[in-house]
Amino acid sequence: MRLPVIETSEDDMEAAEYEALILGTAETETKGETEQPDDFYLDILEQETGPQGAGSEDLPGRLPPASASGKRRNFGAAQNGWMKVDIVGEGQQADLQVLSFGGDVTLGVEDVVQALKEIYGICSGLDRKMISQLANQAAASPSRVIRGHFPIAQAAHPQDIPPARIHYAFLDEVDREAQLPYDRLRTAFALEKVEEALAQKPLTRVVIPGEKLAIVEPAEDGEEIEDIFGNQRMLHGPEGLLRAGPHVQIVGNSFLSEIYGYVCLLDGEISVISPVWISADEVEAHFVHFPQAGSRSELVRPWLDQLLELERVTHGIKEDEIARLLDDPPDRGTSASFLVACGKPAVPGRDARIEFTFDLEKWSGEQLMDDSFDFRERNTFVAVEKGQLLAEAFPASKGKSGQNLRGEEISVEVGQKKIFKGGENVRVEREKNWPKFFYADIDGNVRVKNDTVYVREMIHIEGDVDYDLGNIKAGKDIFITGSVRSGFTVSAGGSIAIGGTVEPGAAVNAQEDIVVAQGIVGAHTRVVALGDVRAKFVQNSAVMARGDIVVESYLLNAQVQAGGRLAVRSGEDVHGGSIVGGQAFAAAGIWSRRIGSSSTDRTVIGIKPPPDTVARLRKLDKGIEFCQTNILRAFRTLGLRDLDVADFKAFIEKTPREKREPIIRVLKQLKALARTREKSLDRRRKLKRENEKVAEKAEIKVFGATFADVEVHIGSEKLILDEELKAPIFFLADSGIEWRTR
Repeated sequence: MRLPVIETSEDDMEAAEYEALILGTAETETKGETEQPDDFYLDILEQETGPQGAGSEDLPGRLPPASASGKRRNFGAAQNGWMKVDIVGEGQQADLQVLSFGGDVTLGVEDVVQALKEIYGICSGLDRKMISQLANQAAASPSRVIRGHFPIAQAAHPQDIPPARIHYAFLDEVDREAQLPYDRLRTAFALEKVEEALAQKPLTRVVIPGEKLAIVEPAEDGEEIEDIFGNQRMLHGPEGLLRAGPHVQIVGNSFLSEIYGYVCLLDGEISVISPVWISADEVEAHFVHFPQAGSRSELVRPWLDQLLELERVTHGIKEDEIARLLDDPPDRGTSASFLVACGKPAVPGRDARIEFTFDLEKWSGEQLMDDSFDFRERNTFVAVEKGQLLAEAFPASKGKSGQNLRGEEISVEVGQKKIFKGGENVRVEREKNWPKFFYADIDGNVRVKNDTVYVREMIHIEGDVDYDLGNIKAGKDIFITGSVRSGFTVSAGGSIAIGGTVEPGAAVNAQEDIVVAQGIVGAHTRVVALGDVRAKFVQNSAVMARGDIVVESYLLNAQVQAGGRLAVRSGEDVHGGSIVGGQAFAAAGIWSRRIGSSSTDRTVIGIKPPPDTVARLRKLDKGIEFCQTNILRAFRTLGLRDLDVADFKAFIEKTPREKREPIIRVLKQLKALARTREKSLDRRRKLKRENEKVAEKAEIKVFGATFADVEVHIGSEKLILDEELKAPIFFLADSGIEWRTR
């Protein structure tokens, strides 16, 4: 494994560290005898070291460093050596960034000097001592790569000419201890909400149009220097020392503001940021006032008009707010905003919707701060009375178009249409041919499915299901206030709610949901729902659901399989949020606080296809086996080897006419069996592909500990943990089951 190379500039190092690098005691990257492929990516990955925003203490008399991107160049007779040189300014300085002899032991100092001249044209102001130190370091280990920012050549300045410098005039009236956070200022005007921008509260320096921001004080104008290329040139002009950004112009050696605004000095560029903040939908324009340093610069109307014109704001000008801004400006130390222009916001169309008089939400899946999930009450049973208003429906609306600050129309999308229906035992009142109000026609349990509201008759049982009542089977919803005692069975064509416990040996089956207020216990207890299942805890029992399974407290030695998600909440029990022992599978994912135990038998968890999908695959396998068996039997009967048309024809032609009819009948059956087998194989392939896609997306999230010896299954992969993991998330990767921590 290659260690990352840390690039170090001369300015960043202490003297001792710099000496260590030059003399060879510092760490550098060691390559093999041949150049590594990674080297070709360095030209792309290597970032520029651009100028940084200076603090107010450092700005006067300090030049923001220039930046340039060097190119990788090979040198030497065999072209094995390579280097990168950065040319600073207009030939004022050359920095060696990378040097390697590429394993060539014949290279030396003169080869480097020659390469600098022939490749880069550098022939003047060479620092021979620096070049020799670097070349000797490279020669000592020819495969080594030396990185840094080493000045190897500088333009020759006459001794009596002082170097050019920048005087930042906008800081003259700013307290030297004041810090102007330019990056925070720029961030503020990039935020989407004006409240977020105001919260930044950067200290700013306000300037007016024509105000002098910076002055370049060059060496004596007209004097010549010799650059690193050996050229004679004049020392004049501010370019190359400081860039003029937005709303700044250069006049002579001065940088002047073009607008009223906030000075920003970042990355070697000086700019002026307009105080006008425009909303993302271009409907609102706010003048944002930030705390100010230096002397106060009063805003006047022409300057504000200029700012609005720059933003092309022509509609919705709010004269009253502008007057308040100009006549009564905020204190210099405060942040405030003024809505100086406002267009007409667009009103998007609303989708057709229905509002219920009861809580319909069955699964919110809201993720809490600790990454657990907040599951609302299932509300599988919502009792209603005859004549009760159940819901009110609203049709889709078209919405209203708006107008932005430039007078342009803002179009909107119309709401999506949807028709709501009343099902069994629900009366619908219409309004302008729209199903508006939904009322219950009977006392019962209200349900919603596929945008249809219906009320189902409900059997209400006070107390337990025991010898007094016997087994219960009904095509309705069943509500039991007590428990289902040992050995008894409850079956419903709708949903089942149990106020107590499902005891050992009991069986509960529902075409829809099952809710158990207490636990499901017992080695021979079975609970099966074609909808969802919810219980306080499950112990030594089997629970299966086509949908989701939500357990409030824990699973202990249980056999659980969900076609949707399995969630075990923390609860208040000492075992809260745990899956210990047994097997727990789900198709769409598992959430639990803790899995396994240090003192129990192995716990098996995993992502597995839904039970009905498994049943369909099993049925398809039996059908394929049936077809295959009978195809082979037909082949043996006919004496054929495969389904070849030519063989069929030849076989029939050899058979006397009076004996052909039963043979043709067998051949037709054979053809039908083959066609059925192919269809079944195709369906099985599609189902397996769907299962694989589900397994690839599903995850097992554990918010606490997963103990050693836990067995994890996802798809056809299996993983047995040999150590305890903290808060792992298991998922399927190309290499098998992997995990990441939260």
